[in-house]
This record gives sequence, C-alpha cells and structure tokens, in this order.
Amino acid sequence: MRNTRKLTVNLASAVQALGEHVPADLTLRELVLAYDKGACGGESLRLRKWLEALGDLSAWAITT
Repeated sequence: MRNTRKLTVNLASAVQALGEHVPADLTLRELVLAYDKGACGGESLRLRKWLEALGDLSAWAITT
C-alpha cells in the first residue's frame, strides 16, 4: 500500500538551520569541469570558451 500523506516543508526553518555557508574556493575551470562531469558525464563542454578566457579566476569573483 502506498503512503499518500502530504509532505510539508518549512523552508524558512530549513534555511535557518543551515547557518552560514562558506563556498568552496574554486576556479571557474574547476567548477565548470565538475558540473560537466556530473551533468553530462564529461561528454559535453559547452562552456569551453569561458574557460579559455576566465578559467583561472575564482568562480565567485566573476561578475557581469
């Protein structure tokens, strides 16, 4: 028999419970390669042009 109870989540308390999050210190290259491997199995690197231009900068320092 399936459990059909409705699940409710209090998003505000969940976010509060996290506390302060410190992002990992990654270069744009490391972040893009990790994303590509996880999302595309490393097969498709559509952001290659950005890696050539900005790959060695901190991923969190890049702005518009």
